[in-house]
Amino acid sequence: MKKYLFTTLALVILPFFVASSVFAQTEALCGNVYGPVPSKYTFGNTPIVEQPITDCDDPFTLSTEYQNPYTLKINQTVVSNGGSIAVPEGKTRDYKVTGSSILTGFTPILYKHDGQDLRYVEIQPPEFTDADLETYIDSYFSNQLERDFYRTIVQSNDKNQYFYDENGEPLVDAQGRSISGRYYDFEYNSTRKHYEIFPEISEGEYTLLLVEYLLTSSNVPWYQKLADFIIPTAHAITPQTNYPEYRFAIDFTITKEEVEPQGASSVLFLPGIMGSRLYEIGQQCGDFGDEQERWFSTTDCKQLRLLTGSDGNSLNDVYTKAGASSVIDETFGFNLYKTFFASLDDLKGEGIINNYKLVPYDWRMRLDYLLKAEKDDSGKIKYNPTAEVSDSYLYKELEQLVASSTTGKVTIVAHSNGGLVAKTLLATLQNLNDPLLAKIDNLILVGSPQLGTPSTLLGMLHGDEVGPYGSVVSQLTTRRLLNNMPMAFHLLPNDSYFNSSGVTVDTPVIQFEAGTLTTPWANAFGSSIDSASELKNFLTTDSGRMKPAIPDLVNPEVIPKFLFDNYTANIDQLMNTWTPPASMKVYQIAGTGLPTQSGLTYFTDKECVARDILKLFKCTAYQDKLGVRPNDTIDGDATVVTPSALGISSGNLNMQRWWLNLKNYNDDTVINRVHKDILEVEDVINFIKNTLTTSTSSSYEYLTSSPPNLGNENRLVFDLHSPLDLLIVTNDGVVSSSSVTIEGATYKRFGEMQHISMPNITGKKTVVLTGEATGSFTLEIGEQEGNAVTKRHTYSAIPSGTSTKVSMELDSAKPIEQAILAVDYDGNGMSEIIYNTIGEVMPEVTYSTLRTAVNNLNIKSLYKKLLLENIKIAEQYQIKSAGQVKYKKLELLSLNVLKQQVILYERLKLLTSAQKQELIIIIDKLIIK
Repeated sequence: MKKYLFTTLALVILPFFVASSVFAQTEALCGNVYGPVPSKYTFGNTPIVEQPITDCDDPFTLSTEYQNPYTLKINQTVVSNGGSIAVPEGKTRDYKVTGSSILTGFTPILYKHDGQDLRYVEIQPPEFTDADLETYIDSYFSNQLERDFYRTIVQSNDKNQYFYDENGEPLVDAQGRSISGRYYDFEYNSTRKHYEIFPEISEGEYTLLLVEYLLTSSNVPWYQKLADFIIPTAHAITPQTNYPEYRFAIDFTITKEEVEPQGASSVLFLPGIMGSRLYEIGQQCGDFGDEQERWFSTTDCKQLRLLTGSDGNSLNDVYTKAGASSVIDETFGFNLYKTFFASLDDLKGEGIINNYKLVPYDWRMRLDYLLKAEKDDSGKIKYNPTAEVSDSYLYKELEQLVASSTTGKVTIVAHSNGGLVAKTLLATLQNLNDPLLAKIDNLILVGSPQLGTPSTLLGMLHGDEVGPYGSVVSQLTTRRLLNNMPMAFHLLPNDSYFNSSGVTVDTPVIQFEAGTLTTPWANAFGSSIDSASELKNFLTTDSGRMKPAIPDLVNPEVIPKFLFDNYTANIDQLMNTWTPPASMKVYQIAGTGLPTQSGLTYFTDKECVARDILKLFKCTAYQDKLGVRPNDTIDGDATVVTPSALGISSGNLNMQRWWLNLKNYNDDTVINRVHKDILEVEDVINFIKNTLTTSTSSSYEYLTSSPPNLGNENRLVFDLHSPLDLLIVTNDGVVSSSSVTIEGATYKRFGEMQHISMPNITGKKTVVLTGEATGSFTLEIGEQEGNAVTKRHTYSAIPSGTSTKVSMELDSAKPIEQAILAVDYDGNGMSEIIYNTIGEVMPEVTYSTLRTAVNNLNIKSLYKKLLLENIKIAEQYQIKSAGQVKYKKLELLSLNVLKQQVILYERLKLLTSAQKQELIIIIDKLIIK
């Protein structure tokens, strides 16, 4: 049974002072005592008075004849004189004193130190009343009828009427039990519970004065008998007035227990570009005044409402909205963050984290503007130029997470551009000496372009597309938006990209090959651009370049110079000079192993401007044309180059770098992951979980703390400059503008150029071009070892039309320069023109050409003989066909039979695909001759 602080206090023993000399009315030398002053040993309330302390070393005139026999226990722990104890939340009701003898009791008087003063603390339970009794009814009685009945008895002034009938006989309830007996049992148990609750004492310095007295058994009131029952003693408790007073004291301190936080810090997530929904209310785009999403959207009208002005503000009243629903977790059924968000739900459901927040933001804006984006009463989040950082939605969400976190800390997880937002926030908090900075224990940056990334260049200069055939955002719209929005300027390679210590970035970002159109640029800007200032000079009007018309995606855009100053003023320096504080750990995760744009090369191409009037597939005049091709590195995640994602210096002790091998991951899984959905990779999700829980038990299959060995994989690179669609077919799948099913392959369209990078897998690869408009095309085929293109073969200015079909077969057993290109200009199924290994029209073919090709085949003589005999038959019909139509038809029939025979040989593995292609091309030339 629970024991209390005071052997004699359990109910109403009044604290009192003794020895009037202690409180003589003299000047206070070291503070005052504020407490009750009884005139004799009595029970009852006495007024609180102020008395000066005259003996600073011994304010209560303590007894020195005997050693203090009393022991103080707080929360079941002995607290010695002058000792200290830490208690949960800095407060407790669990305190008691032991040590009195069978003949003595004591009166406890507690004082709390207030500077030099000592202030009395009431520690006896409050008087028990009928109102208190009523509060125990609901928990004591089991059904509502009994509760109502006994509540009536408690409230009655004449309880006997419920206990006895008119004859004085005890009344019983429905169970045959005495009503009075049940009532007094209830009253006794309720009273006992009430006096078990002592007043709460909280953290601070205290002095406990213990005044000892001799006990007698006379005049023991009922509540003291109850105390004896609760705290069994061998005596009743009334002090004798003629017993000498012995006074003892225990000084002690209560502090708040520093509880080791359970669980993990809460999580704030910042998505990447286009990862937050943007809204507008208006009459545009058929909206009829309703709120509509401007992003995510698939129409030019809605997307062009996202344009910003030269000051970086939105031209239209576009906003994002508070709440997780404004963060895009999937599009067209493809997960971007959905699995990651589900993992956060699990962590919260399991009690590992107390909360998480998905924080949307207007990704178009300047990074510093996002720190002044406020939430209004309707939940809209918009930029307010007069706002303070502490007013921003981002700051307040972080502040709320800190307040609710079980550890008092928050981990920020940021993807892509969200990492730039996070670093801008943290650098700003650091500059402001804001204490909120110390509440962030981890920063996890996933695929964040901290130094910029060259893939932005191609979109700004020539237009990028989002979705197959630009089905989400067209190239024209992309270029207009990118050259208008501040966010694109934050993604350009900055000073640190070229000069960062401890980070190796392949440079230059732009190169110029010699040629009539590009040599002047090389003379003006150097043969390559490898600094931020040179890049800015080339991009802006300082370059002297002419601004292209909006539909012209061939010539690079020219950007007003003042936009650089308006959009990037001090932001790059703020982010890239930020050093994490000692209280924060930074983890940088970079995807690697995928072809990623590391720059671009301009060259002088040519196009066909005049054709043979009878044979439109033959060009008669050419002119120079600007050409551009992307340069790839395999050190990236298909958008951000790895060194930029690891941009914080490795010399920082609080920083870790991690590499995610996306090449191996994509080789091993059904769904390929790239930059946009890198947070769907299980290793990344597990890493975040382990960081939150400080667990090191899990191993990772694709995530390593050192760079993986990517090797020098042999790849094929195709660049098509044309009004045709590019498709590559292999036994393993296809690569096209609408589908990529070959492992490790990528497709990109910039301006009027299409770019495919794929592993040089063994076996046949068929290149197919399909005409979409009249013009001419240039096809470049390159071999790449690691990050370097070791060989490039070009077919230039080849005429094409809307019906044109172009085919080429490549075999890994033969070098690319031996490939033959066949052009079916009018789409009738036969090649009108053939290009040889150096891109020129092949010479006139004859039956002699065909016989030579067959004789050169390394096949059994029987099969070779069958082919030669069919050639002889077709040639005889050709000789007889002069002026006789029937023999011409027989010749064509014989050639088609020969063609089917060649196809059959290839199926039977008698011929290779390259041998078959060579023979078919010659046969087709003879058919159309």
